[in-house]
Amino acid sequence: MCGICGFSGNYTQSDLSVMADTLAHRGPDSKGDVLYSDMGIGLGHRRLAIIDLSPAGNQPMYDDSGDIVIVFNGEIYNFQTIRKRLAANYTFKSNSDTEVLINAYKEWGTDCLSKLNGMFSFVIYDKRKRLLFGARDKIGEKPLKYYYDGKNFVFASEVKAILKIIKHAPEIDPVAIHHYLTLQYVPSPMTGFKNIYKLPPAHYFIFQNGNLEIKKYWSLDFSNKDVHSEQEWEEIIIKEIERSVKMRMIADVPIGALLSGGLDSSTVVAFMAKNSPKPINTFSIGFDNQMFDESQYAKIVSDLYSTSHNTLMVTSNDLMELLPTLMDYYDEPIADNSILPTFLVSKLTREQVTVALDGDGGDENFAGYDRYNIV
Repeated sequence: MCGICGFSGNYTQSDLSVMADTLAHRGPDSKGDVLYSDMGIGLGHRRLAIIDLSPAGNQPMYDDSGDIVIVFNGEIYNFQTIRKRLAANYTFKSNSDTEVLINAYKEWGTDCLSKLNGMFSFVIYDKRKRLLFGARDKIGEKPLKYYYDGKNFVFASEVKAILKIIKHAPEIDPVAIHHYLTLQYVPSPMTGFKNIYKLPPAHYFIFQNGNLEIKKYWSLDFSNKDVHSEQEWEEIIIKEIERSVKMRMIADVPIGALLSGGLDSSTVVAFMAKNSPKPINTFSIGFDNQMFDESQYAKIVSDLYSTSHNTLMVTSNDLMELLPTLMDYYDEPIADNSILPTFLVSKLTREQVTVALDGDGGDENFAGYDRYNIV
């Protein structure tokens, strides 16, 4: 992941640097920023290099004219396909998906979002039009928070970076806290603070002349019903899952997988193993309490696909000691206790790989939760 930040308003180079430093844990590989003091516009970036590890992939990144600049967090999985479409009219100086995104904006404007398959949040400053254009991916995998008081506009990957530079401490939003106590998370666009919001998934914003406009660019369409036999559905689903996994394996750094031994992560590992010339690195958490330990199932899957498997055994005390650390990373209240072992297994994973796939989203797509049986 990377960290992005920036503003439009009466802020300084020092403010921009402080914001970027606050996001250093998101991007240890490089830091960059640009300030247009005459416009009151600043953009900052912390990079975790995944594709094109050279300095050519550093950000903020500019187009050939220097009039368009971007800060981008995420991956565009179909960037190579988009690049081929643009190659006749644009010259590329890097192999990064960031440069493809800049030129996609130049070619299609905000409609570039309809061309993207990926997880992303980004903000573009178009100097010619004097506007900021920012967007978030369809599902909301990558975060984008912003502050707007009717005049000043500040954005960042995390709220803590925004809090570093706004002039007054924000008020707590009691409605957001009510929703948290009801739903166990804070729904978009709220964050828990007044005047600080999450850009909802599948939305983009335009900030121009002091005015903020937010629009939805995509929603699920249930109107077209595909009719297939059970066997045909099996073939379609297997093909699409494998295609999805292969796209997410495009990287110039070591990759791996979080493996619980459940159906979702095991499926991902199976297709990774099928499409990798060398053994996949897999990572699991085990618990000293046998009621919760499923590491033996992960070991079965690892043996089946000959992965290079790593298991970290933890105790309840290990999890409790994490709480103060997690509060530094989570911007808003969340009641999902899986964040505790996920943090530990992610820390273990980072020791060996930079990119890790997992099975998140499988239950939502394939009705894996018990509540779906009730429906």
